Amino acid sequence: MPDKSTRPQALNATLFGAAEYQRQHFFVRIPHGTKKETLMHPDYWAHVADQVMSVHSLIEVVAEDNSFWGILLVVDRDKNWLRVKDVQWAWLHEDVGEDDLAQLKDFTVKWRGAAKYAIIRNSDRAVITDGIADKREAYAQAVQLQKRLAA
Repeated sequence: MPDKSTRPQALNATLFGAAEYQRQHFFVRIPHGTKKETLMHPDYWAHVADQVMSVHSLIEVVAEDNSFWGILLVVDRDKNWLRVKDVQWAWLHEDVGEDDLAQLKDFTVKWRGAAKYAIIRNSDRAVITDGIADKREAYAQAVQLQKRLAA
């Protein structure tokens, strides 16, 4: 048994408790096109800051188009701003390359909310297909359409 003089002082029991009584956990869908840098700005959270009762609360974020997911830790707060730090972050879609964009002349890929990504014909703005959850997949399908049209 270790000598008493080398053992650390035991944690005070009043500092220990169930997480749900110490902090809050929020979930938010982030609108399409919102950049990560925007989420880090304290003013972004102005309309919901008063709902966050303590620092160390967690905000789970997911982009509306599923391009990213993350967990933000509230490190400081007031009634109309939150300062957050990303403690976990994942980019879920690869960005579209310049090659994909250069190949598209007759079609546009656009995020349409509940209809997800759609392929739109430029000549008459007709929706060719929608409901595509992945941005890269939408561009790949648009490129295939463009190739068939050129053949």
